[in-house]
Amino acid sequence: MGIEYSASLVVGYTYDEIVEIFSPCPGFEGELYEVLDTHDLSLFPPYYDADLKACIFGRSVLSSGDYSSCIVGIYLDERATSIGNELVATYGKTPNLYLTVVGY
Repeated sequence: MGIEYSASLVVGYTYDEIVEIFSPCPGFEGELYEVLDTHDLSLFPPYYDADLKACIFGRSVLSSGDYSSCIVGIYLDERATSIGNELVATYGKTPNLYLTVVGY
């Protein structure tokens, strides 16, 4: 088993924000991974075996790939805004744009 790292720009929420959004949902307790999958959201741990409280939850705008870099390009603002607007409309809470290390 190897550990891989990449960088991602993510539109999403902190752990506390995701709990606030989904705690009223039946089955949320102990079923976070299923809830995220059902809502097309991903988990972005900043290091291998990270506690959920250290993670970002949302959708990737751009990822560097494992141990790599990437060109950001000029489309970035449009894509981030589109994802952000969709999350606000769906969950009623404004997300943030995060640059994070992702470790698996």
